[in-house]
Amino acid sequence: MDRVYKTTVRKIIDGDSLKLDVDLGFGLTNSGDDGRGINLRVAGVDTEEVRTRDLIQKKFGLKAKAFVADFVPVGSTAILKTIERDKYGRWLGDIKVGRKWLSKELLRNHLGVVYNGENKAEVKKAHLLNREILREEGKVDF
Repeated sequence: MDRVYKTTVRKIIDGDSLKLDVDLGFGLTNSGDDGRGINLRVAGVDTEEVRTRDLIQKKFGLKAKAFVADFVPVGSTAILKTIERDKYGRWLGDIKVGRKWLSKELLRNHLGVVYNGENKAEVKKAHLLNREILREEGKVDF
């Protein structure tokens, strides 16, 4: 069951992962088990990795991370919709700023691809297509 909360961004890990403080109401905040923020994985989206030896993939991953930083900067507040926990214990959910959802904006700007557990080969094809679109639009410099 989806739940909606007010949240503050603690850290942006990459284009599809963040650390958040979640306002539970009544003056209570959930900052995760370690006090450094709960782990959120943006549901339904995969972005390129920032922690990789593949320098091209890293460049696109950093572009997605920068987009998230502009969309919802560290220290800003937003609306959090949680869905469930994934197999790694992270919360799956989405972030809303104004009328825009992060997941939809990542997809619309070709910085992420639809991901619901598909195999890595299909996901990689989608990322390669996004790279071409971004090159054609002049949004990358190589």
